[in-house]
Amino acid sequence: MKQFFNRKIFQPILGFLKEGISPDKIAMCIAFGFVLGVIPFVGITTLLCAIVAIVFRLNMGVIQIMNYAVYPLQILLFIPFVKTGIYLFDDNPLSFSSDEIIEMIKENAFQVVIKLGYANILGVIVWLILAPVLFAVIYYLSYYLLSRSSFFKL
Repeated sequence: MKQFFNRKIFQPILGFLKEGISPDKIAMCIAFGFVLGVIPFVGITTLLCAIVAIVFRLNMGVIQIMNYAVYPLQILLFIPFVKTGIYLFDDNPLSFSSDEIIEMIKENAFQVVIKLGYANILGVIVWLILAPVLFAVIYYLSYYLLSRSSFFKL
């Protein structure tokens, strides 16, 4: 009975999952999904991952799963990216207390949006500096682990 399930169910499903997939492509999906998933710009990661998957002919499901898996990290790293950008560029568009920001919103909400947008851009610049290194580390680590995995040797 075990051989029947292995031959008729398990092996065909594994064959389907592995079709057109290599450790290299899956490692790229994992690395791109992670790196793009932590960009400090909330709301664009799904689109960025979809574009990268289409351009590099990667598995859309794997890259999006990785993207969604690191979403909590995106939220956790948002402020450190922005603060690092402010520190590196010695510019502090957010040097106000929360009460002052509320007062500024009442007076000129557009100006506050501009300041927050500028701070966000500084965070994205820090992400751009770190992204290639982060991509390389995640890609090579996941490629190493996947190439040694028995999943690709069946």
